[in-house]
Amino acid sequence: LPNGTFTIIAEFEDTVVDVVTAITADNSDGRVRMQGTTWSARALDEPIPAGGRARLLYRENLVWIVSPVTLLEKPE
Repeated sequence: LPNGTFTIIAEFEDTVVDVVTAITADNSDGRVRMQGTTWSARALDEPIPAGGRARLLYRENLVWIVSPVTLLEKPE
């Protein structure tokens, strides 16, 4: 985990969400859809394309840090 301000929200940790706008580790321009609204997101490492799926890891201020969901993982 980073050395900055982050929040682990147990209620949403490991939730699988839809990627609305492509997500990279370089910036917070990516967007995910959760509970009917979109949130800013940044990839922990690997980029995730729009239309993909991501797993919520933790929140850094108002930005969700996510990891990609692979085809081999069973969706929730």
